[in-house]
Amino acid sequence: MIPKTLSRLAAVQSLFQSLFTKESLNRVALEFNEHRFNKKYEELNVQLNYDKDYYNKLILYIEKFDLKYDYEDFFSLYIKEKRPYKRLDIITKSILIVGASEIYNDKNIKKNIIINEYIEIAKGFLNKPEVSFINAILDKIYDSK
Repeated sequence: MIPKTLSRLAAVQSLFQSLFTKESLNRVALEFNEHRFNKKYEELNVQLNYDKDYYNKLILYIEKFDLKYDYEDFFSLYIKEKRPYKRLDIITKSILIVGASEIYNDKNIKKNIIINEYIEIAKGFLNKPEVSFINAILDKIYDSK
């Protein structure tokens, strides 16, 4: 995987940890940069040689997004299915939040690149219906920005 992709994966993992443990995202990000950079993850067959600058930029994007939007209100605009945002699992929420925050904060990112990146990350954690769900939601978010 390329460093930007790994930065996105690390941001998703960081947000997941923050949401799961209720620990601040800043604290989790600091721990990632100090202890997880360049670590080998056997279950994903990935070595986390992420781009630290891009990872830190993504963390800032998430923080800006968090200050501007209530996640449940924001995602309810795009989720028209029977399962509301609050019932989504933490990994799905994490992928959607990181993806949406990058879409909203990086005005130069190309649609096919950004959505494909998060779809590939989702494939490592979720089954096909959830991956398709993430694809549809990020597509709607990108088109509405």
